[in-house]
Order: sequence, then structure tokens, then C-alpha cells
Amino acid sequence: MALPTASSLQLYLRLLGYVKPYWRVFAASVVAMILVAVTQPAFAALVKPLLDGTFVQKDPELIRWMPLAIIGLFLLRGVGSFGATFGAWVATKVVTDLRQGMFRSLMRLPASFYDATTTGSVLSKFTYDVQNVTGAATTAVNVLVKDTISAIGLLGWLLYLNWKLTLLIMIAGPIIGG
Repeated sequence: MALPTASSLQLYLRLLGYVKPYWRVFAASVVAMILVAVTQPAFAALVKPLLDGTFVQKDPELIRWMPLAIIGLFLLRGVGSFGATFGAWVATKVVTDLRQGMFRSLMRLPASFYDATTTGSVLSKFTYDVQNVTGAATTAVNVLVKDTISAIGLLGWLLYLNWKLTLLIMIAGPIIGG
């Protein structure tokens, strides 16, 4: 009889259960990821006047505030990037909790389990499998939050600049690439 398998969503929700004790740090990390994601299209919008020839026209007002705006944006992005690294701290804590739970489970197993299972297999579960699961979960949160918001923001900026050209590229791009 085969054991029932859980869906990816069920496994991910179960893994998020291990994040509960660290939810405040995790939430702060997600907010920091959002901050980093929002600065991506903000930088594109900030650079647009430079590309449109502001320095050629020598607009003194823009020349005065542009360096400050760029520095401020990069400081904001740096703070966000630093805050997003706390997601790695949460992932490390989850790895520790998973390994401790696995160890408690192993201590309750009968001796026949150890007769039938190699030491290398058990060690592999402890060292590599747990790390890979949490690494995948961290990457999933990063892609889901930061990369998605950045892509939507940049797409919105492109639609604002020239919606016809953006739609043309969105239609022709997959055809050309495929």
C-alpha cells in the first residue's frame, strides 16, 4: 500500500507552520522585499528625465535634486535589501526546528528501522533534504514577492511610457522567442 502524497501547496503550508514562531521577523523581511521591489520601477522613473536630455538642456532645478534623489533611492534600496536578509535568518531557524523535530522522531523509531535503513540515508535527510526544502521555500517567497512586484511595477511603467509599443512587444515577444 502506497503512502498518500501531499500536494506542493500542502507541503508549503506545512512548512509555513514552522515559520509561525518567527512571523514578525518574516513579515518584516517580506515588507523589506516589497520595498526593494518598488525601488526597481522607481529608479527607472527617476532616470527617465536624464535620458530625455535634462543635462543637455541644463535644467538647474533637476540637476540639483537628481543626485539627492538617486542617493536617497539607493539608500532606501539598501535598507530594504538588508531587511530582506532576515528571511535567511528565519530559514536557518526553520532548518534548526525541522532537524530537531526529525531527531525527536528518530529517537522514537524502533530498532528495526535502523536495521533496514542505512546511516548515510538518515544523515542525508538531516543535512541535505532539510536544507533544500527550506532553500526552495525561501526562493519561492523571494520570487513570489520581490520579483513579481518588480515585474508588475516595471510593466506598469512601460505601459505608462508607451502602451502601444508595450502591448506590441508583449504579443510579438513570445512569438519571436518561441
